[in-house]
Amino acid sequence: GWIHCFSRNAAIRFTKASVLLAYMFAPSDANKFRLLLFKIFRWISVLLCIALFFGLVFSIVENIEKLFLVLKALAIMCSMINYVAKVVIVRIYGKEFEKLQLTVTNFRKIIQKFVNKCWKFQLFVTFGTYMASTAFILGPLVQPQKFPTDAVYPFSTENFLVVIIVYLHQILVAYQCSPGVAVDSQMAIYLWYLCVRFEGLIIQMDYVENQHQLAQFIRNHQSLLLFTKKVIPPIRAVIFSSVAINNKFIMICAGVVLLSNGTSFEKVQCTIMISFIALNIYTFIWPADCLIDITSYGVSNKVLDMFRTWTLEMKKSCLLIIHRAQHPVVINIPGFLETLSHQYYSSFLSAAFSIFTALRAVLNS
Repeated sequence: GWIHCFSRNAAIRFTKASVLLAYMFAPSDANKFRLLLFKIFRWISVLLCIALFFGLVFSIVENIEKLFLVLKALAIMCSMINYVAKVVIVRIYGKEFEKLQLTVTNFRKIIQKFVNKCWKFQLFVTFGTYMASTAFILGPLVQPQKFPTDAVYPFSTENFLVVIIVYLHQILVAYQCSPGVAVDSQMAIYLWYLCVRFEGLIIQMDYVENQHQLAQFIRNHQSLLLFTKKVIPPIRAVIFSSVAINNKFIMICAGVVLLSNGTSFEKVQCTIMISFIALNIYTFIWPADCLIDITSYGVSNKVLDMFRTWTLEMKKSCLLIIHRAQHPVVINIPGFLETLSHQYYSSFLSAAFSIFTALRAVLNS
């Protein structure tokens, strides 16, 4: 049916389209003129984001005694910092991402298993991030405020034309921050691709029958590990931006707003934001945890299953694989980013609920 057709042919294109407004990944078929336009639009987007950022800084200075407005502004500012940080990261690792995207596109068929497994979830999360931005954009329609944010400008905003321009500016920035979050789905595709590559390598072990074939398998395993070592740093940098800059601080700020005496619509806005931030984290937690399992238990268990059918010489050779499987491929930064796994996600949610409970007690007192 159409669902299977979508999952098979359009998952990668949809993920790329979802981050189009962020101007992070240049079109692979772009000529020099289109590439120049892309770069110009990218830096214009960053400047628009920075302009609103300073407007929110002025808002905080003016309303420093109003905790509700300050935290609401900080939550929005974190989204913009996350967007700008990811633009810079993708710019730094531009060549690495181009090669990785080309590799994933060329091996589109082998990630079919990933597409079938989680495309509905990623589709839901991607639409959710845009829905969260839309909820903020529609704020002035149901609340006594002129613009979606409380940004303060160094000029009068009473003129109708100025109001239109400022409103459009804030709408544009909101829809730039959404793909800034949705780019995590792109990183998830790259992680799923690595999972499928290792899974395919494990399947190849069924056809290893002699020392020569085992030696070739070991070379393939080492080659894949080397490839993984090269592509993990750019993926890890983007994920670190999401976890460290965006998710934790925004959830705290939005949690305070949610538990305070704000309007019902503001609480709905923050509920949507918190919910989809939590879901967005899981988009890369899921493949990261799968990568740990495949590169450790998956590889070592397969070797042990084949162990009894191999000669003594082959058993000695495969000790290298077993030793390497004790050190799985992980996404972490010692001291800054814990190893991404289901265990990390559960501890993250537990900590979030604990913080919300503590904030509720403080605010009620």
